[in-house]
Amino acid sequence: MHFLQLAQGHVQRLFAYAQQGQQLFHTQVRIARDEKHDALMYPRESAALEHFIRLGRERLIAEEERFHGLLLTCGVFKVKHVDVLAQAVVVSVNQFDSFFTCLATVTPMAFSERVSRLKSSLIREILAAAQRPEVMSFAGGLPAETMLPKVEWDEMPLSLGQYGMSEGEPALREALAAEARALGLECEASQVLVVSGSQQTLDLAAKLYLDKGTEILLEAPTYLAALQIFQLFGADCLTVPQEADGPNLAQLRKRLEQHRPAFIYLIPTFQNPSAVRYSEAKRAAVAALLDEFGVTLIEDEPYRELTFDGGSAKPIAARLRKASWIYTGTVSKTLLPGLRVGYLIASPDLFPHLLKLKQSADLHTNRIGQWQALQWIGSQKYQQHLSELRDFYRQRRDAFQLALEMHFTDLAEWNMPQGGLFFWLTLKRPLDTRTLLDEALANDVAFMPGEPFFPEPDKHHGHLRLNFSHIDPARLDEGLKRLAAVVRRAQMERAA
Repeated sequence: MHFLQLAQGHVQRLFAYAQQGQQLFHTQVRIARDEKHDALMYPRESAALEHFIRLGRERLIAEEERFHGLLLTCGVFKVKHVDVLAQAVVVSVNQFDSFFTCLATVTPMAFSERVSRLKSSLIREILAAAQRPEVMSFAGGLPAETMLPKVEWDEMPLSLGQYGMSEGEPALREALAAEARALGLECEASQVLVVSGSQQTLDLAAKLYLDKGTEILLEAPTYLAALQIFQLFGADCLTVPQEADGPNLAQLRKRLEQHRPAFIYLIPTFQNPSAVRYSEAKRAAVAALLDEFGVTLIEDEPYRELTFDGGSAKPIAARLRKASWIYTGTVSKTLLPGLRVGYLIASPDLFPHLLKLKQSADLHTNRIGQWQALQWIGSQKYQQHLSELRDFYRQRRDAFQLALEMHFTDLAEWNMPQGGLFFWLTLKRPLDTRTLLDEALANDVAFMPGEPFFPEPDKHHGHLRLNFSHIDPARLDEGLKRLAAVVRRAQMERAA
């Protein structure tokens, strides 16, 4: 790769005219206080860069600039550190005062076609930007650290330091199968695969089903990281609108009649981000439709145990009679997310293929984390921990509801969640909530914009996802007060 000479105090922008050599298809620029704190950046196909992040008064401030075509107009920004990432080749420039856009000629790296669809995770970047201790964060789905259980390691066998089975530890698989059968999901331990967090289930399923252009069905909105994985593998993401008790059944039938999706991905219990819990009627109807049209179900249940009203429901996978299925869960929300232990249970026709994909991915899930999970799953101390956890989060949910009523009643509508970790707000006067991030961070508040939870974010303005589990109760009221003020100012400026 050839770059124009780096002038002192300047870093070159890596773009070329299409008629003058190679086109640089995908560029990402990270601007931050230092090399450890990267800020927000959105690459776009239709524009070389859509957002710049600049540093001002020791705060990260996002300023959106839209550029059309390959050549950027000049712009000067005060920063301290910039990484220019071009086809995974990073040029870092430190200790300078400004940079400007210019031309360069590049030879694209020989990466796979799917890398062109690789997107960074907005939530991970917001969390990185919110690491300052003064920031009041409603952004991530983080468990409360005070409720992370104390764990013991003294009795762990030394043999667990050796390689293990790709399927997972036999005793843990038996315990997970027993838990699933108690929910009504008929299965054997031979159908259980222990994975590196339930996130790996989605990666394995994507590898199993997806080629570029493969149609799949999702709820709208849906889990952001699932959307990130499916789009990376080139999925054509079709959606079904979410209602208060589950998906719109008429729209679901219409989608199934008009398309042949490879699978449908659902989070029926305290959905992320909407916190919706499917009704019994919706669960039964969805299962009947999937059987009728022969569509594979991927059912994701990370929040099932975090119920505040004692309600429980039979999984949709347990209601299927014909369709293939994958049921996945995790201990991240109930024990320790750092264990990175999840599981999938699959219909017999799918399990052998998922196992082979697991073997090619990482051989097996870490055995130390599996051992610790086994000390809890199915035990009396685990049930006691879950009971305490539910009471704790119920109290935090209730306090969050009261604070929302005080500060957001005139701004938004929402339903009080009966479980999970999130409130999902819909603004009465919609606007692109991504544009609120810069001022929110400048006021030491972090939140998750709603747009990225949709495959077509620009068509779904006006939602916010707020986490209630992690914020210090002593800072809750002030945090929501500041966030509400940010929304009000933005709406007033828009109306002016």
